[in-house]
Amino acid sequence: MVVTSQGPRRYLGLIVLAGSQGRQVYYQSTSHKAIYQNL
Repeated sequence: MVVTSQGPRRYLGLIVLAGSQGRQVYYQSTSHKAIYQNL
């Protein structure tokens, strides 16, 4: 039971990790665009 429950949790953790990293990259790219537009 522990192994089966640990698998999905690990999978969800990877999804959340990838999602948060994607958001950071998205925010960084949008902020860079805003900086270039301001220049």
